[in-house]
Amino acid sequence: MRVERAIGQFYFIRTEQGYAVFVVNEQDGKQIARERKVSLGDVTGNSIAVNAGLQGGEKVIVRGATPVVDSQEVRIIP
Repeated sequence: MRVERAIGQFYFIRTEQGYAVFVVNEQDGKQIARERKVSLGDVTGNSIAVNAGLQGGEKVIVRGATPVVDSQEVRIIP
């Protein structure tokens, strides 16, 4: 199994279907949060491998993800 990404364990949310993260997509000039189901792999330290569900270059919400809902407009703070 090929691992696509590894991200911090605190950025995942638990859903009825498993685990997900929020990614940010641009839509009509706005930044929109989208819930993305992910398949998790091995744990290394505080990171968990993501085996499926993310593409390279996608922006994962790493702070404030808990109160975010799917399709909500968000503001990226570098």
